[in-house]
Amino acid sequence: ASVAAEAAVTATPGDIRTLVPAADVRLNAEDWSGALSLLNQAAELDADNVSVQSRRGDAARFAEDIDIARTAYAAVLTHEEAHPGALVGMLAILIEAGEVEDAVAMLARVDAADLPETHELAMLRVRTLVDSGAGYDALRAVERVKRRRDTRGDASLRVAIAELLLQAELYQRSVGMFDQSRVLGYDRVEAFLGRAQAWAMEGRTNKANEAMRSALDAAIPEGAEEGAPSPAANHPRLLVVRGRIEANLGRYPSARSYAQRALEASPRMAEAHMLLADVAGRMRDDPEEHLRAAAALPRPSPRAWWLLARRAGANEEGCAFARRYLSAAPRSENASDVRDFIERCD
Repeated sequence: ASVAAEAAVTATPGDIRTLVPAADVRLNAEDWSGALSLLNQAAELDADNVSVQSRRGDAARFAEDIDIARTAYAAVLTHEEAHPGALVGMLAILIEAGEVEDAVAMLARVDAADLPETHELAMLRVRTLVDSGAGYDALRAVERVKRRRDTRGDASLRVAIAELLLQAELYQRSVGMFDQSRVLGYDRVEAFLGRAQAWAMEGRTNKANEAMRSALDAAIPEGAEEGAPSPAANHPRLLVVRGRIEANLGRYPSARSYAQRALEASPRMAEAHMLLADVAGRMRDDPEEHLRAAAALPRPSPRAWWLLARRAGANEEGCAFARRYLSAAPRSENASDVRDFIERCD
């Protein structure tokens, strides 16, 4: 079939009837760039062809040519608003690009179209919920995904639940889920760092330090010389945990330095901005800029929504922030105060 398809393209160049079958052969072989080359030619011949553009979007996405993938999927959705492949493909692009609000809107379109919940879609749903800061409100949805046959034993889902519990400010439960992920084979460094963050947020300095040491040790490769520095020493999450511990101990300039180092390594890290906002508040500086970053970036800190609500008062913006926080963290220590605040909004 492969030879025949290639021969047909050679015999009749510029014919969409031969370009598409030849592209299909390359798609099946996961030759994404080769398929994309043929599908680009087909799209030039018929830009409104939904079948061509859908294939082109898939080829471009897997070839990591995201601009072409966006263009192709958008062309499909112009003609078929509920096209399954284009909706799921666009959702994947948006969440990978960190365009969380657009990803949430695309997921709503997916749900409105009532698409079958494939494994890919289920995992994209989980990623969207975590990256949007859904917290407690998303736990049931992720638990449903965890019970699927094709996700049983998937350590990444335990991590997703752990991150949602962090957002919900249920820190001890989060620790348990990070531990479960490690038992199931998840990256030990990442699991220990998640554990360390949960304990630091809980104010348990000794346990946070212990988890950090475990992360540092786990990152050292086998056979390394004794006393060799750990590759995890400058991990952004570890730096934020160190900064959080420093802030808990009242050492605010040091905490700020750790947060700034984390942002140098990972400029879109919401938790580093949240730490800077907390430090700014303690040092009587204006935390607004960092609060807004912590509230808007991927994997936001829901606590930033509550602090912004308090600053704004019971106006439209403040009430929206408060409701969003309560949805993510209805069992937090702040929940009662947030409910009282929301009563003033009605």
